[in-house]
Amino acid sequence: MKIEQRSSIKVAEDTQQRRQQSTRGAAASVRLLLAITLLCMLPQTDTRAASLPTGFAETQIAGGIASPTAMAFAPDGRLFVCLQGGQVRVIKNGALLATPFLTVSVDSAGERGLLGIAFDPNFVSNGFVYIYYTTATSPKHNRVSRFIASGDTAVAGSESIILDLDNLTGATNHNGGAMHFGNDGNLYIAVGENATPSNAQTLANLLGKMLRINADGSIPTDNPFYTTAVGKNRAIWTLGLRNPFTFSVQPGTDRIFINDVGQSAWEEINDGTPGANFGWPTCEGSCSNPSFSNPIYQYPNDGSTCAITGGTFYNPSVTQFPADYVGAYFFADFCGGWIRQLDRATNAVTDFATGISAPVDLQVSADGSLYYLARGNGGGVYRIVYTASQAPSITTQPANRTVSVGQTATFIVSASGTAPLSYQWQQNGVDISGANAATYTTPPTSDADNGAQFRVVVSNSSGTATSNSATLTITANQPPVGTIVAPAAGTLYSAGETISFSGTATDPEDGTLPASAFTWQVDFFGGAESRPFLPPTSGSRSGSFTPATQLAYTAADAFYRIILRVTDAQGQTHTSFRDVQPRTSTITLQTSPPGLQVTLDGQPRPAPSATLGVVGVIRAIGAVSPQMVDGTTYEFESWSDGGAATHEIATPASDTTYTATFRVVGGTLPSGWSTQDIGSVGFTGTTAYADGTWMIEGSGADIWNTSDAFRYAYRALGGDGQLIARVASVENTDPWAKAGVMIRESLAADAPHAMIVVTPENGIAFQRRTATGESSGHSSGLHVTAPYWVKLVRTGNTLAGYQSIDGVDWNLVGSVTINMASDVYIGLAVTAHNNAALSTATFDNVAFTPGASTAGGATFVRADTTTQGNWRGAYGAQGYQVIGDATSLPSYSQVTPAGNLFWTWTASTDEARALQNAAGTDRVAATWYSDSSFTVDINITDGQTHQIALYCLDWDDLERAQSVEVLDAATGAVLDSRSITAFTGGQYLVWNVSGQVRLRVTRTGGRNAVVSGLFFDAP
Repeated sequence: MKIEQRSSIKVAEDTQQRRQQSTRGAAASVRLLLAITLLCMLPQTDTRAASLPTGFAETQIAGGIASPTAMAFAPDGRLFVCLQGGQVRVIKNGALLATPFLTVSVDSAGERGLLGIAFDPNFVSNGFVYIYYTTATSPKHNRVSRFIASGDTAVAGSESIILDLDNLTGATNHNGGAMHFGNDGNLYIAVGENATPSNAQTLANLLGKMLRINADGSIPTDNPFYTTAVGKNRAIWTLGLRNPFTFSVQPGTDRIFINDVGQSAWEEINDGTPGANFGWPTCEGSCSNPSFSNPIYQYPNDGSTCAITGGTFYNPSVTQFPADYVGAYFFADFCGGWIRQLDRATNAVTDFATGISAPVDLQVSADGSLYYLARGNGGGVYRIVYTASQAPSITTQPANRTVSVGQTATFIVSASGTAPLSYQWQQNGVDISGANAATYTTPPTSDADNGAQFRVVVSNSSGTATSNSATLTITANQPPVGTIVAPAAGTLYSAGETISFSGTATDPEDGTLPASAFTWQVDFFGGAESRPFLPPTSGSRSGSFTPATQLAYTAADAFYRIILRVTDAQGQTHTSFRDVQPRTSTITLQTSPPGLQVTLDGQPRPAPSATLGVVGVIRAIGAVSPQMVDGTTYEFESWSDGGAATHEIATPASDTTYTATFRVVGGTLPSGWSTQDIGSVGFTGTTAYADGTWMIEGSGADIWNTSDAFRYAYRALGGDGQLIARVASVENTDPWAKAGVMIRESLAADAPHAMIVVTPENGIAFQRRTATGESSGHSSGLHVTAPYWVKLVRTGNTLAGYQSIDGVDWNLVGSVTINMASDVYIGLAVTAHNNAALSTATFDNVAFTPGASTAGGATFVRADTTTQGNWRGAYGAQGYQVIGDATSLPSYSQVTPAGNLFWTWTASTDEARALQNAAGTDRVAATWYSDSSFTVDINITDGQTHQIALYCLDWDDLERAQSVEVLDAATGAVLDSRSITAFTGGQYLVWNVSGQVRLRVTRTGGRNAVVSGLFFDAP
């Protein structure tokens, strides 16, 4: 899961927890979410029941299961529970068996240990049980082993190693561990990336993946990477995962949902399909890269949530829940303490259960009950059933208590049922006056109370329920007294500074207690919540811990509580604690000039901004750049501490001011461009331009329906043309805010228009209004967010909108016929979809091309100057053809040289700069040249976009210089112009085009205009 744990155990620091910059560019990528480690036992506090929908009730099946990690139902109905320390416990006929099924030696540091269990599909006949655990011997690694069951225990010595995973680093987190057999009979295994994000994107190891193997450990030959990976890595089924702690196979289908624990932004439910790549660490949550599979559902880490730790489909053999639950997917969050229901038909999510203490696994039994495994309150298994009754039900029974004479005893019950619930405690069957709560504490006890029985009657308007009786035992033994000696009262801490603790303990009967009587625990308190930091650790009078430097909770009221529990020989205990408060200082963020915007931990702050924090805690400060204030655009120059625009700082020991200096950039718009608000807007918009980047602020209710309200930066367009732009960002937004490119007949609010836009949460849309005052329509594109490319093309009365992830490969979103006048407006449009707000969008790579057409002429997509190399090396073997060997030209290409042109084809030269023949090692000199200028007409006949390349080589070292232009063959419009000099080493010029283009090569210096090769992509 995701915690920065530092303790006397010296868990290695996870140095690779920072999320890679996502395609959203969120500054929050530098923050680490403080989550509750899955592998720390929570202190026992209370046993409050979960809150459930009406008609549902829960019961605790078993308690006192220390540090559970996973559970699974055997085909015969027994429930097997994994404990992190290496035991497998069995719950049979509703009771936890005293003898473990299995005990293995494990490394349980951090998030390691016994983490997963699965049953062979033929378990009834072969007794095979599979477990996933971290080996105790070096080199440490996770292992899948098979054991043979004999009744309620495993056969001694029956372990067969099925798969040894890659060796682990010093980082003890991100191990995954879930295992299930699929409906295909194969074993699926979830593996974390061991806190090394790059593991998730390589086929060279098994980490950060879902694996698929046969039951005997062999690898299915139909695995998606069987032919591209080697050895055991052929087991990889999906990749790009961070820590898939749990997953679920839907009964009766091939559907597998993978629950991937995020870092600092999103928790994911991913639809497992062969070969899928879920994007980590490039993306956390959804992103616009088409190479990655986006989650089917994601929810944010908002401080109250931290890790998706359970998931199961509701498809039991016997349906107990109402029909609308069938096929639903239940999932749980460890810190949120809830279970939610995902409706796969609508993707709607609803609350199901709340108030659970640290859930880690969910399973559905054959009888249709929902079970959850929780680490809180000492660890336990709970069953949720549908009763259709609103009467009370006892979910956790009161426990027996043993106290000394004169002490009090506390009994606790939990119950479910329609509120309000009333409670009446009884002693020996007699009501206790005033004992009307879920908790009852006795007066100071005497010997006469020994053996007394306590129970409670819970009532509501629908009925009553009576708990089991708990026995009070009075002992003459007096409890011990423990004292925390260090740290001294009033000690302060700084993050990253080691805190040592020690204590003493005495007992009236036993005297000074030995080290074995001591149990230490450290909890982290942030705001209203406490979270375990150092798990209960016994056997020492002293220890140490190091407060985390990287936290999600960064407020100054964060402190650590050191808890000492001592136990005497008769089992009596005494608990004491000492709080260690933080050293604090104030971080002030300022700007020059004043009043600009900065960020702290990715969140925008107006400068000056003062924040009190804990000394040593890592914070991320950022300067928003560019930003626009009152029509003026500012660009970041420097921070006073010399850091980058966004960088980390350790909260200093004394109050410190960090100043971000900006400079004014931009000014006038490019020639021919204008800007104004269209329609009725709540706030006046602004437009700024600097160094190729546009920043536009727009208010307005929307660009939609019969009238529009938005900000428009535009220029005149006469006839055909196109506008390309990359929408780099959209901020301060409504989910339906829009930023994109538009062609509009007039500047009236109800004018006909077409536009292709990017929205913050609703993807790409191609919108249009075909006649003045008519209602708008739209076509949906990909569900992506900025940054993303859009293009709008006018060809006569046809307007077409395109989308692209890279500005190279374009996909049509929609087109429409609108009878417009020849002279219209083309430009960039922004609306907030909220007339009481301003939305800010930035655009770059804005390219306006008048006369561009997709009919008969050319569509110019992109130029590339980065490609270098020889014929074979530039594009990879035989993918491209050279003119002069006309028999091998692609079928879709027609090439016609023209002008005062001479060309030669010299075979078998050894000139190193000449072209290398794709069929061998010989080199050939293929040269077109002219005294001054020549052209080559190219017609792409299949209607698709293709890559063409010119190879220019000044092969006789005559210091040539020349220009190369790409023209629309139909109109003569210049689509791209390049100047090249000093190309004795050869230079490639590359374009993506469709239709008919003309290449014009003109000498500008030296002798002749020359081209040594023309290449096409593979047919």
